[in-house]
Formats: sequence, structure tokens, C-alpha cells
Amino acid sequence: LGRRFDDLVIPVIMIDGIVLGDYTAIVVVGITSDGQKVIMGVRVGSTENAQVCRDLLTDLVERGLRYENGLLAVIDGSKALRKALKDVFDDLVLIQRCQVHKLRNIQGYLPKHQQDWVKRQLSKAWASETAEEAIRKLRALATNLEHKHPDAAASLREGLEETVTILRMDLPGLLQRSLRSTNAIESAFSLAAKNIRNVKNWKNGTMVQRWMCAALLDAEQRMHRIPGYRSMGVLMTEIKRLTTVEKTDGIANESKTA
Repeated sequence: LGRRFDDLVIPVIMIDGIVLGDYTAIVVVGITSDGQKVIMGVRVGSTENAQVCRDLLTDLVERGLRYENGLLAVIDGSKALRKALKDVFDDLVLIQRCQVHKLRNIQGYLPKHQQDWVKRQLSKAWASETAEEAIRKLRALATNLEHKHPDAAASLREGLEETVTILRMDLPGLLQRSLRSTNAIESAFSLAAKNIRNVKNWKNGTMVQRWMCAALLDAEQRMHRIPGYRSMGVLMTEIKRLTTVEKTDGIANESKTA
């Protein structure tokens, strides 16, 4: 909880929560410039509420997380997380919604015989060459679902463009696949679960915090670099292009026009 990040370059953060009894532990895993996974922070609350998330992110900045060249955040569908990210990092953060979580959410509104078909359509859309092409396919699928399954269509439309953020970057396929979901943080939870599986009664937040921190630090020692890590330099260039360079160019062009 007191780790410093001044000497680390961390262009990607993944955020997710794990429920333990009456508590939710919000965890941030950072991906360094050489693809290493680092446990950055844990906050314990009752839910993934915006205040808990904002406090956690602010604490990371105070401990040295740098984001002047932009940041990519991979999250589930939590609106509280998204709000907290924008509150703390403003336009310097790009948000990639986890495609696995989005698929699960949509399938939850569909009868079983429709789920495989929709999954195939989503996979085809997310495998598109460009974000624009993917968005067209996803909107067409939502229109197709509208009449018989309006809630599934609404779930698909919610945050639709943020499910294809990674397609806006010119990245090699292997790294792109690594960043399309929160699988990296889910694997950390899976490793940590082996250390806490025998705990049946979470007495208080302090207990949750201590056990989660210890279990995650142990898991960190067994985590591998993300697939495609050799292309992290390309990713950093693309994040900077989308968060700072293009926005600066846009402001300059507006000034010239004025």
C-alpha cells in the first residue's frame, strides 16, 4: 500500500473488484513498459463506488504514477470506475471496456439458444481491422436484437465505443488481444484465491485488506509478462498520440481558424 512508482513507467492499468463476504476489494494492477505486472493498490469498500475508486487512483498519483504521456485503463463495465478515471486523469486516460465482461452482460439478457450466435457476431466485430468498422457491426447487431431482445440491445449499446478503444491503436495482434480484457487481473485474483480459499468469515475491512495484500503480493511473484510485451513501446507511442499529440494538434488548428 506504500509502494512508490516514481522509477517505473506504467502506461496501462487494469482495475477490477473481488467480493469477499460483505466487502469489495478494488485492486489496481499496472503493466510496466517491459510488460511486467505490478500490484499497485487495494481499497476495501462495500461496493465499487466512485468515491472508493477515486481515492484509490488519487493515492496512486500521490505515490508517483505518472500519466503526462497518457494512460490506458482496462476495466469492466463499472460506471463508478469510469467516472473515477475521468475525474482523476481527465482526457489523458483512454478507457478499454473488457470485452469478456461485455459479452457476459449481453448474454445475460438472451435465451440460451441465441447466445452462441450473438457471441460469434460480437467476436467478428471485435476482430475488425478498424474501430469504425467494428462500431458499424456492433450497432447493426444491436439493431438486429432490438425487437426481440431490447435489453440485450441496450446492454450492447452501453459503452459500445469503449469496447473497441484498442482498435484505434496500430498494435500487433498479440498485444492487442492481451489488452482487450481484464484477464491479466483476473489471473492475479485466481492465484490469490488459492491463499484465501479457506477463509470463511471476513470479520472486518482490516482483515480483508491484510489477506488480499499478502495474497496478491504472493501472486505477483508467479505472474508472467503479458503476451506481446515486446511491442509495449509501440503501445506507449499510440497512447501518447491519442491522448496528447492529436488533442494538441486539434487545439492548435482551432486557434489558427479563430
